[in-house]
Amino acid sequence: MKIASLYPLIRGYAEADWDFIRALLCSSRKINNFHVFLPLDCQPPKSFPNISGVSIHSVIELAEFFQENSIDVWHDFGYSDVSHLTHLRGLSGQIFPITIQAQPWLLALDLLKISKGLTEYDALLCSKPSICRIVHQSAQSFPSSNFIPEIFTIPSGVNTSTEIISDKQDARYLLDLPGQDLIILCLTDFSVYEGGDLFPLFHAFQVVAEKHGDVRLIISGFDEYGYADKFQNFLDNSHLGRQIILMPNASKSAQSLLLSAADIFISPSDTIHRDNQIQVLRAMGNNLPVIVTDDDDGGVIAHGKNGLKLRRICQPSSYDALNNYMPLVSEDVKPLILSQGIVVDTQQIIEFLTLLIEDRELRQTLGKTARHYVVANHGWETMVNRYISLWQTLRERVPSDLQHTKSSEIQGDILFRDANTRDFSFFSFMSADLEEDTSLQLTSVGKTLLETQHLISYDVMKDIIYPPVVFKILNLARAVTTGAEIINSLLLLTDGDDTDNLVPNITYHIMWCVKQGFISLSKNGQSL
Repeated sequence: MKIASLYPLIRGYAEADWDFIRALLCSSRKINNFHVFLPLDCQPPKSFPNISGVSIHSVIELAEFFQENSIDVWHDFGYSDVSHLTHLRGLSGQIFPITIQAQPWLLALDLLKISKGLTEYDALLCSKPSICRIVHQSAQSFPSSNFIPEIFTIPSGVNTSTEIISDKQDARYLLDLPGQDLIILCLTDFSVYEGGDLFPLFHAFQVVAEKHGDVRLIISGFDEYGYADKFQNFLDNSHLGRQIILMPNASKSAQSLLLSAADIFISPSDTIHRDNQIQVLRAMGNNLPVIVTDDDDGGVIAHGKNGLKLRRICQPSSYDALNNYMPLVSEDVKPLILSQGIVVDTQQIIEFLTLLIEDRELRQTLGKTARHYVVANHGWETMVNRYISLWQTLRERVPSDLQHTKSSEIQGDILFRDANTRDFSFFSFMSADLEEDTSLQLTSVGKTLLETQHLISYDVMKDIIYPPVVFKILNLARAVTTGAEIINSLLLLTDGDDTDNLVPNITYHIMWCVKQGFISLSKNGQSL
């Protein structure tokens, strides 16, 4: 079976997705090849080894690839525009299932729009029953005439065979952590939107630390926008600065050491949409007792048996209450935080932390039970088999007379309902040599936008943002040029500072401008 995918652009989640690819190829002989297409200027993680079966390509090789190769399934990690994936399938000349990992932010998208491009042999995949239920509930509000792709729940998997550093002191020595203190570990993203669990945890730890002076709280996770610095400044003004350690953007090996060095793991996720399952399973697999939020019915935690499950309570009733919950939140994002609707019970965090701190035997019992549960239910081999079984089922749904049919022969089929020639142009540049006679030219709409520099609503994002790369593209398109020339010009313009502000996949932005009508395409003097 041959699988293909676009490498995710969101750096904080890339390692987990590469782990998934590695597991597919190492855990099953049924996966022959996994083709990964990387956006321009994008490289796989340095920690990703050369594994037989993984083929790395650039997105500009897509057209050439499909001329010479066929795939069985396109699997997306949940970061791509669904319309682009269905258009890619149409342009590929092949009919294959598309599976999409339903990331929590996918729930913010218009599922009615998504449903238009998918078929009965495509599927949305959820890692948590709660996310699956939310998608189902959203789908129920759709008109009966709209096709809704099937939704499956496949929990996350972890590598249960990874060697655990049994000597806690060795791990602490390597991390320069105190050898005798009891360490509580929290893995979470440092973010205004996803790090709302930090302050309930901070308030709870304040109470616990007053009674137990020999405890440390370590918070580690992905920090793209410097939120950890703001939180550190907040801590510096409190008497707990010594007992709370922040480790943003720690490497995967450092996080493994943290799991070995810790005594208790805690993950009080502040919203039901957030998926903390992989971090929780990794902690459980490392024999740690866990205090976590989980699905109310189902999930991975059997309360009191393999961990302690935190209940969620209603949102803060006012902005004043929110100030205590998240004091670093600015006024403009408070409505967004309130709209998440669910927060954690700080008093229960205090209760559970105190229980585990004072009862060493309970910590050991919960840790052993947690490890046994993960090995039995969430090992990579178990999860991989579920994916392969699903992909085989979806492949069987593809009509045999369509499996080898070129897309040009089935333009009346469901794949091309709502199809627009301009929409396909996202992938028209993804050829090996970017044909020189395909030109781009600024439209009157694009010219007006460039002159006024108005804020624009970018893609499916709800926030109004000002992406510099879009205006650079429009400025370059003032003169008739080609996609290749724009890409090369942007690459020459970038330096170390600018690179952080430019999304690596410049082609995506060019074609987004085309879809918005800011740029027009022409070939041999004729508009496309």
